[in-house]
Amino acid sequence: MISLVTVSTVLLLGGPLMQDPPRQPAQDPVVQQDSGDDETHRLNARVLTRLEGANAVEAQGRAAYEAAVAEREARIAEIEAEAARERAAYETRMAEHRAEVAAAEARQARWRDQVAACQRGVRAACAGN
Repeated sequence: MISLVTVSTVLLLGGPLMQDPPRQPAQDPVVQQDSGDDETHRLNARVLTRLEGANAVEAQGRAAYEAAVAEREARIAEIEAEAARERAAYETRMAEHRAEVAAAEARQARWRDQVAACQRGVRAACAGN
């Protein structure tokens, strides 16, 4: 254990415990001054590596997005094609129905004309009734 007397003696005498470390002899300013190029190059390389990594991640994300958009557009095209087929089939069925209705209305109109003719006394119109 350090006693109070030892500490005070060191402080008074300025022993090595409390002194600043000895200074290095002055060197040639050109040699002593580091231009920082090595550190700059190292940091630039690190930044470039991170930027390249970020660009790679962005490119992957862009490719995934474009693939998803293409898939979506293909699905939309499939749905639209199916809707067009269904619409065409519906229009065909509706045209057939309208033709059947028109034929039925024509038959009914001919029957009414025949009944009216029979009621007026045209015996040929009454045949088969």
